[in-house]
Amino acid sequence: MARGDLTDTQWARLEPLLPRGKKPGR
Repeated sequence: MARGDLTDTQWARLEPLLPRGKKPGR
């Protein structure tokens, strides 16, 4: 499951866009 704000599908698109490349530590 996602952190509650995004789904795996959304993360899959955002991950490469994020500066860390993976889910943020928030």
